[in-house]
Amino acid sequence: MLSINNMRPRSLNFLPNSEERLRISREIHDGLAQDLAAIGYALDGIIGKSALDQPSRTSLREVRTEISYLITRVRDEIFTLRSPRIEDLTVALRESFEKIFSDSHFRHEVTGTFPNDIGEEIVKVITELARNANTYSDGNFFAVHIEDGLISISDNGSGGLDFNSQRFGLTGVQERLTIIRHTLRYESATNTIIIEKLSE
Repeated sequence: MLSINNMRPRSLNFLPNSEERLRISREIHDGLAQDLAAIGYALDGIIGKSALDQPSRTSLREVRTEISYLITRVRDEIFTLRSPRIEDLTVALRESFEKIFSDSHFRHEVTGTFPNDIGEEIVKVITELARNANTYSDGNFFAVHIEDGLISISDNGSGGLDFNSQRFGLTGVQERLTIIRHTLRYESATNTIIIEKLSE
């Protein structure tokens, strides 16, 4: 697994043009996405065998769930690459929330404007945190507020977010923030995540 301690910030001046984004999306679709789907189908076949004992079946179903989650993530990335360059990131985030919380009891709110230089990466970070809240939080309200270079993300659940967890999503959050030279702190008293730029 990629270690965030060994990662060096990369330049944010280069953003792939439309043709390059389409090429990358095709490679992901024809490569990683298809491979993950094939693994999932193979697991389905094994899980369906009558000779498989119940503990093994349960463990394999958990792996299958993780693979399905990864497939959804990959498809979201493909969709992002194939879409026109995001200009209004706040609108894009609200649209992501509509999709994430469509089948849940969560309400959501976004206020403020993202900085353009790191906006797309931040949107991906917050989208992952929204998915995490939708899956694990016992709350019903998810809010994002951007002001004076600080981004506050909170929900009204009971808290207990653990960024030392090995869940893929939280690992990816840390890695994306490291790349764009941002950091986060978790305020457990208010169940709020604060994202801010590292000082030069």
